[in-house]
Amino acid sequence: MTNVPPQRVAFLDHFRGLAIMAVFLLHALNLSFNEDARTLREFTPEALLRSIPVLLHGFCEAGVPIFFVVSGFCIHMSYEQQGRKWSSFFVRRWFRIYPPYLLALLLFALIYPLTRFNLVEGWRQLVIHLLLLHNLKTGASEGINPSFWTIGVEAQLYLLYPALLALVARLGWRRTLSGLGLLELGMRTACIIRPSLYYACWFAGSPLFFWFSWSLGAALADAHLRGGALPLIKSSPLWWTVLAVGSHYVQVLEPLVFPAFAVLTTGILGRILSGARPRFHVPQFCLNHLRVTGVCSYSIYLLHQPLMAAIPEVVHHCFSGAVSPLLMGLACVLSWLVIMPLGWLWYRFGEVPSIASGKYIIRHWINRSGPAADVGAAGSLRP
Repeated sequence: MTNVPPQRVAFLDHFRGLAIMAVFLLHALNLSFNEDARTLREFTPEALLRSIPVLLHGFCEAGVPIFFVVSGFCIHMSYEQQGRKWSSFFVRRWFRIYPPYLLALLLFALIYPLTRFNLVEGWRQLVIHLLLLHNLKTGASEGINPSFWTIGVEAQLYLLYPALLALVARLGWRRTLSGLGLLELGMRTACIIRPSLYYACWFAGSPLFFWFSWSLGAALADAHLRGGALPLIKSSPLWWTVLAVGSHYVQVLEPLVFPAFAVLTTGILGRILSGARPRFHVPQFCLNHLRVTGVCSYSIYLLHQPLMAAIPEVVHHCFSGAVSPLLMGLACVLSWLVIMPLGWLWYRFGEVPSIASGKYIIRHWINRSGPAADVGAAGSLRP
């Protein structure tokens, strides 16, 4: 395949915005309601009011799967459109994710009062985070900033991307996805049979546990670039929504939530790419907020959870005695008014200079040498 003229799929920023808002709300519900966010135990008026966050909780689980599918889509688009050079690809990826992540890691490990720790005792924790291996080690996965686990998985999926293209070159997308689907489904079924595996980071935190879900986005991008049939656009959104949300509320089926939402996301993206339009009207100011939120979604993701964790302390300081979970939930949601602007600042002064540095290195160092051996065999639209 020859180089592909650059295309920008603008609506992906809206999906990123939707994803980070879902993740943010999920963590707000977890912080406010704990396990009550999953279960409606009684039918008093207050309990029925609490049914709203109970229902929201299942839908908010879609946040990270949306991010993974969009990531797979953008990674493949970027690789194909930017010359299919592995050196350029990995330089772009490194400058796209690592420097902003490093700054957030040092902030929460060394400065922020709620998460900082003694380096003499916790240096191993910091090292394993620096190496982006924390998602594979119990204790480290939830350490410093629990949201960081996905950054490790994403980085490892980037390393698996050449293997994915090698499989596709040999087997084609259909058989490759079938094999990866069996692998991921098998691992997740093993977690249903033996629930302890779901809490074993070396198993459920492995990139193999998410490889099929992530690769769906790459397959969709490839079909879009080649003008081929888009995968899963004929699948029923209602069916996959019921499967994903329903699995969330049947605890033993929890491992199936992620791939179900990934399939749902792929189908919806494919329908939009094929020209379908939503049947409902979204106000323009909502679309604008989603777009801006999507642009700085990575920075918001890096910052939001430890910052939100300070809300209970603030609320208990302002109100004596027991605090209603609904009030706590409202306070956590309102923290968006602070965290979103902070995320934008982190994007503007952290992500943007880092991305520019990567482009400079590619333009002045890598593209000048231009070794022919660097071209692959078979990314982010924001490089």
